[in-house]
Amino acid sequence: MAALIAADKAINFFPALAIAPRTGATVVGKGGLLDTLMDYENLPGHVRAIDHQSIDMTIALDAGYYSAPLVNTHTPQALAAGIKMQTLEALRDHRDDLIHPDDRQRIAFVRAVRDGKMTDEIWQAMKAQIGERGVVEFVHFVLFVEYYFKFGWAIGAKEVSLADFNKMLNDFKTGTRKPPELKSIINSGGFAKNYACST
Repeated sequence: MAALIAADKAINFFPALAIAPRTGATVVGKGGLLDTLMDYENLPGHVRAIDHQSIDMTIALDAGYYSAPLVNTHTPQALAAGIKMQTLEALRDHRDDLIHPDDRQRIAFVRAVRDGKMTDEIWQAMKAQIGERGVVEFVHFVLFVEYYFKFGWAIGAKEVSLADFNKMLNDFKTGTRKPPELKSIINSGGFAKNYACST
């Protein structure tokens, strides 16, 4: 599936957000939704880093639009957070039967929120892991990433080719490239701290 705007006319994601600065700041700025969610990420009773990364990878890979702002940043972060390589390959190949059992529940939750197909069983299973507040934050995070992803798609944000994505995965598998340390990706949204707007 291709981006809505041709690759040679791709727009840089963050300058596009800045075209409507107050809206952009609300989304990714200091005190905006992303900044707020990331302030609590991985604290007890809150949404976890592995939940966050499950959202980014599931939404991008399910759609087949490898949005560069998501895929380039969040593939290494997904591995750092503990998502299995097998799961990333299964999502890429649309092979749900190959998703690692450790990752199935989170992916089912992401899809249930995204697709409007939440069930009591899916909700309660996730609540048992991260508590009620964590589940509510997880829902906010899924909806935020879906918005973020669709915004990038609509404005023609750059896309990672399948070949480049496969190379990235292979580099991690062979050890040519190492995932970052988990602590380095928690509350790492550096753009949020510098994206404030009063007009």
